[in-house]
Order: sequence, then structure tokens, then C-alpha cells
Amino acid sequence: YTLNLDVTGKKGDAEGVDILFVIDNSPSMAYPYSNLLNEVKELLTGGESNPDNGIIDQIFAADGNVNSVAYVRFGGWASSDNTWYTSDDQNVLEEKINFLKANISSTNWKAAMEEADDVLGLKTNSENEKVVIFLSDGEPNSGGRGDPEAHCDAAIRAVRNSDYLKQARIFSIYMNEDSEKMMERFATGVEGYPVNGINLSEALTDILQMIIPEYKNVVIHDTLTNWVNPVKESDITVWKKTASSDESELPVGDYEVTVTGGKEIEVKLLN
Repeated sequence: YTLNLDVTGKKGDAEGVDILFVIDNSPSMAYPYSNLLNEVKELLTGGESNPDNGIIDQIFAADGNVNSVAYVRFGGWASSDNTWYTSDDQNVLEEKINFLKANISSTNWKAAMEEADDVLGLKTNSENEKVVIFLSDGEPNSGGRGDPEAHCDAAIRAVRNSDYLKQARIFSIYMNEDSEKMMERFATGVEGYPVNGINLSEALTDILQMIIPEYKNVVIHDTLTNWVNPVKESDITVWKKTASSDESELPVGDYEVTVTGGKEIEVKLLN
């Protein structure tokens, strides 16, 4: 006896997320000051050591996903290629991320936020949640007038006065202690989320677990007909079939089965 439940849906019906990475590529992100830009690139694309399980791979991993990714790079100025990428052109995105180089300039958070707003403006036809992942290793030293606080506040005003960015969920990742204070100030000012990114792999993974849509609390109910013999919990196995028709049996720990009176069956998916 087989119970079927479709939790995939056709592409376009699922909820998704549009993720914009705002990446500091100022001089301090690279040699001789640090290796942080290379770390960012390797984690996003998987690098040579893990080419099929980078952060971008994980964003596009689910069958039928409608997620998209774009990026902004910034130092003293900010720029992007004004493109949102899906799983269909993931390789192009990863090639461009891997090509990022540090520039010879300052750190201008305000310019980064203004460019981010422009890129988000390209996604007004998408119903996906908008998420910005902002990565920087140092205090802003341009964009405003005066000290780092003034430059940070200029970036905050850029978000508050934006057309689209102010509606996004913003995660501000500080990649060392030098940027912690200003990143927390920025996150507070834009009602965002400061994230300790000294362990950047852990920080990015934690964010993905928060933002990538998943099917939760899925429960299958059915009542066996009088023509079927009564069953018990140990008689039930659960299989999953992907959109590409690959089938596999779920481990017992991935679901709970309750049978009442040998006929009423409830299967609750746990993962």
C-alpha cells in the first residue's frame, strides 16, 4: 500500500530567496594584509578542494529551487555586473566570484549600500525574500565626513533612504575584531543582524540555515480501507522521490510513524 505526497511542486510555485552578497575587496582583504578575500571566494564557490559543496552550491541544491544570487564588490567605490544568477548559470557566477581581486582604494560602506539598492531594484518582479549578506574586514574610512562612526552612519542613511534595500533582511558579517564595533553599529542602525564571521564558514552556514526555504512540519495522514490488513509502525517504510525521479529510502530517524487501530496512519517528516 503506497501513500504519496508531493512536497516539491513545479518550478515557480515554491518560495525562494534572492541573495545579494556585498563583498569587501579593499586592500586589507588580500596579501600582504590578509587572505580574507581568497577565503570568501573559496567558501562561496567551494574552491578546488570542495567544488560541489560551496555556499552557492547549497543555495541552488534543492530540486526546483527558485533562488537567485547576485554580488556587489566594493572598496572606495562599488560596482556589480547588474545580473542575478540562478542554478542555470551558476558556473558563470562562480567564475566571476573567483576572478575578484582586491582594489587599491579605501573602504566605503555607503557606496556599497547604494550599489546594493540598485541591484535589488532589478528584482522587483520577484516575490522571493530579499537577503543581503554584507562582508567586511575593517572600519569604513570613506563615504561620510570625519571618523569611522560618521562613515558608518552615512551607510546607515543610504539604507534608510533606499528604495529597495531597506526592505531586505541584512546580515552584517564582521570578519575580524577590527570591524566588529562598526558592523554592530551598522546592523543596529538598519535593524539588521550582526554576525561574528571570524569563523566565516560557520557564519555563512548558519545564515543559510536561517534563510533557505525548507518544507517543515510535513505530516501525511491516511486511513487504510477495509480491504487492507491492519498494520503496525514497524511495517511502514518511507521513500522519497526527487524531481529527477531518483528514489531512496529515508532513514528511520528522518520520520515518525503513528498507527492507530491498525488503520489510521500518520507519518511526520522530521528533516
